[in-house]
Amino acid sequence: MQVNIYTTGKVLLENTNIQSVYLPTVTGDIEIYDNHVPIISKLKPGTLKLYYYDDPKPIFVQIEDGFLVFRDNCLNIIITKTNITLEELREIEEQAIRKKDKNIGLEDHINEKDALNI
Repeated sequence: MQVNIYTTGKVLLENTNIQSVYLPTVTGDIEIYDNHVPIISKLKPGTLKLYYYDDPKPIFVQIEDGFLVFRDNCLNIIITKTNITLEELREIEEQAIRKKDKNIGLEDHINEKDALNI
């Protein structure tokens, strides 16, 4: 699903590699996955969790408040204040990509050893 996070005139995140997002709303905490029913909700102070397809560890983002809109497999989150900057979020994403690439190389190496019966 497409996830976009906006804060005070800035784009914090635009990503399609997100499996689910856990959000604190005024009516209770929810987790949104691909093909969730359309929803609009007000967010409350708490922790937003981003779960990527290729990393089991979520990214935690502290938020003050905001709104979410989910429609047509696109989640737009508008927040007023957060504890993470765009640069920090991009660095976390790049680290996850490097980790995935490193693991893929390791898996290929292990499979080569198996093929050679080593």
